[in-house]
Amino acid sequence: MKPVFIGAIAVIGLAELGWAFFAHSLTAILICLWLFFSAFNILEASLPSMMSKLSPLENKGTAMGVYSSAQFVGAFIGGAMGGTLYGIFGLEGIFVASVVLVVIWLLLVFPMQAPKHYSSKIIHLSEATMNNSTDFIQQLTAIYGVKEAVMVPEEQVAYVKYSPDEINMEELEAFASRH
Repeated sequence: MKPVFIGAIAVIGLAELGWAFFAHSLTAILICLWLFFSAFNILEASLPSMMSKLSPLENKGTAMGVYSSAQFVGAFIGGAMGGTLYGIFGLEGIFVASVVLVVIWLLLVFPMQAPKHYSSKIIHLSEATMNNSTDFIQQLTAIYGVKEAVMVPEEQVAYVKYSPDEINMEELEAFASRH
């Protein structure tokens, strides 16, 4: 996922660079538009998914809310900054500033470690298991490959985050069927 993520950011930068220097060519504008939206759509689909998978189970809703709010704040700030830059530097100035921001973005994400791939599972629970929640969570998180588990009594379920590369699914399924 990391190479795709970095590649999409770089392609956005290339599109912005193309708009800055070839703004008078319709063909260049259309090619850059295609590049930009291809990369943008990759990021728009993968970033929320990554945020959801990497956030702690008990704070997933909060993390997604903060992410969504940041998108709207960013759209507002981006629009205001774009208008200001256009007024001072013209159209090319907007794209050059965008390239600078993309380079900064790349410098920040390039040294980051690639996130581990996690999957999740919902386990439906019996009343007996609900009454013994502490032991249940301890036993569940003791299964090799389970990274995190949280019980939601109102829904009578447990949410489990696990590494598909490490877990023995038969063991997890057998554990889930007993509860």
